[in-house]
Amino acid sequence: MSQMDFNLLYDCWRSLPRRADSAAPSRKYLRPDSMIDFLPRVILNERLSRYELIQMLTGSQVEKALNFRMEGKNLFDPYEPGHEREILADFVETLLEVPCGGRLVRSIQRPDGFTYTLSTYHLPMENNEGQLNLLLGIAHVGVEQSERPYRDDESKFHFRLKSIEYIDIGRGTPRAKDSASIKKS
Repeated sequence: MSQMDFNLLYDCWRSLPRRADSAAPSRKYLRPDSMIDFLPRVILNERLSRYELIQMLTGSQVEKALNFRMEGKNLFDPYEPGHEREILADFVETLLEVPCGGRLVRSIQRPDGFTYTLSTYHLPMENNEGQLNLLLGIAHVGVEQSERPYRDDESKFHFRLKSIEYIDIGRGTPRAKDSASIKKS
């Protein structure tokens, strides 16, 4: 995932109309033709609560690469309660509260043991009612080499956070002491 990917997302996001008092555009102005350069890799999430982040839209290239349907799924479900789930919840909360952009990298292992790296950039958006609870993003799926499954339950997908990063889009980023960072191999 490159700076060019972020620039595609940011340029689209920046071009969308917004209320005078808002740092983020409204979803009501988001149209497929505004995302033409990255539509196959687009993602749109809606935060309903701290541990409910629903995948509303997933580009065809992302679903094809992952080989499973993400729309309608709660993105917290694959994470066990604990450290990684809390970091993900804090990350989403920060993107919407500051507001700021972010990059998230995670490892996804399918039930058959095949492992992917999913890298995503996210930017905050308002829903049609003016509430800042959406994340517009662009995704890249890469293949990892996996010697063996890294989970106990081989009947479901397993996600593992690898890294997070905050991006200043005009309102700053969280203070260094508030910004949890994960760097795993």
